[in-house]
Amino acid sequence: MIQQANAYQFPSFKLSLKIPLSCHLRFKAAICRLDQELKTQLSESEYISWVAQWREGHVDLKQVYKWVMGRLLESHYPVPLDGDSPFGLNIEFT
Repeated sequence: MIQQANAYQFPSFKLSLKIPLSCHLRFKAAICRLDQELKTQLSESEYISWVAQWREGHVDLKQVYKWVMGRLLESHYPVPLDGDSPFGLNIEFT
């Protein structure tokens, strides 16, 4: 069985992640709390500027995990990460 598995070679792989809803909710709650604090501490123009900068630089939590895990897997296996690959890895955080 192991010999058969070694016979399959792919030039790249794609990565999909499943992150628990609780992680998304905690992230949203932290952003809402930060938003409330900044509304009270900044002037309206400073707050609008902060929101615009945050939206421009915001990266989704799932994308961060994909970036980190993809790079770790690329360094461990001599195969590049590619979203169009027929070979997929599914990682689920529980």
